[in-house]
Amino acid sequence: MLTAAAICPPAPLLLPGVEGRRRVGLEVSAAAAASVLALVASPTSTIVVLAEDEGSPPSPDRPLGTWRYGGPPAHVEPGVALPLPFAVGVSLLTEAGFTGEIRLLPLPAATTPETAAQIGRDLVADDDVGLLVVGNASACSTPKAPGAFREDAEGFNDAIVHAIRTLDRAFLTAASAEASRDQLSDLRLPLQVLSGALADGSFVSDVHYADAPGGVYYVCASLVPVT
Repeated sequence: MLTAAAICPPAPLLLPGVEGRRRVGLEVSAAAAASVLALVASPTSTIVVLAEDEGSPPSPDRPLGTWRYGGPPAHVEPGVALPLPFAVGVSLLTEAGFTGEIRLLPLPAATTPETAAQIGRDLVADDDVGLLVVGNASACSTPKAPGAFREDAEGFNDAIVHAIRTLDRAFLTAASAEASRDQLSDLRLPLQVLSGALADGSFVSDVHYADAPGGVYYVCASLVPVT
C-alpha cells in the first residue's frame, strides 16, 4: 500500500553545503523539505526514491532491480557517491529524520508507460511503502535555461503541475516521451510509476513550489491519503 509520496527536483542546491542554497535556493529548499516531511510522517519504514536513468530498458541480461541504502542487503552504503537525483533524495530524507530503509530505483529512459505503471503497482502491492519522485519539468523554461529556450515550455510545465494538483492519472500515464526529451525533462517515468502506485488509493496533492529558477522548472509537492 502507498502510504504517501513526495515530488522534488534533482537540484544541486538541495544538497548540504551548496552555495546557492543561501540565496534563491532557500525557497526551493523549504518547499522540498515540506514535501518530504509529509512523506516521512507517513506510517512506513521503507521509502523508494524514483529517478530516470539513461541506461537501456529492462531485459533478462539487465533486470530492473533496486539498490538499497542501509539495511541488509546493502548494495549502496552511506557515504558512497550517488547520481545527483539519488543523492538529493537520500539527503532530503536524511535531513527530514527518516531512519527506515531507503531504496533507490533507477528507471531506464526507454521504459514504456505500461511497464512504469506496473512497477508502481508492484512496489505497493504487498508492503506499506512511501515514494519520493525526483525529477524536473522543462529545462528550457527561460532564456537563462541550460537547454535552449522553448516557447512551448510554459504549456508543458503548466500541464504537469495541473496533473499533479489534480492527480490526473490518465494524463500522467499518457505523457509523451518525445515531448519530455524535447523539454529536457526527466519527470515522465517517475510520475508514471507514481501513477501506477496511486491506482488503488485515494490521495490529495499539495504543490508547495512550481517555478523555474535558472530556467529549469522545479516542482515540489506532497501526496497524502484522503482522511
